Amino acid sequence: MSSASVPFAESDDSLTWTPEDMDDDLIPQHPTVTETNDAKKGLKHLPEGTFVLVNYEGVLYPGEILKQKKVDYSISAMVKSGNNWKWPDKADILNYLAEDVIQVIDIPIKMGRSDIYSVKELRSYLEL
Repeated sequence: MSSASVPFAESDDSLTWTPEDMDDDLIPQHPTVTETNDAKKGLKHLPEGTFVLVNYEGVLYPGEILKQKKVDYSISAMVKSGNNWKWPDKADILNYLAEDVIQVIDIPIKMGRSDIYSVKELRSYLEL
């Protein structure tokens, strides 16, 4: 047997990647209900003007209750803007069943002079 030396070259295939190495484009853009299996079964009897998180097709959105009806709420929802939220140019008002109202939240915080808002309750869902 010969003890010949074989050259060895490092490759990226053997590296261990961490979340910090990933592009921001690969991070989920919206928090989803599937990430919150312990979400409440809906909230009932909330007054107009209450800010809430709503489930729309499995995605969470912040919004404001405009009117409570017998079995649902009329809610104006915000839209995602980077890591924050804003009110859309044309109001996004839909009726949501009480079971789709996931959580009461604080009033979104305006970021400086822009029309961009921070919703602290959604940050915890994004960090899952």
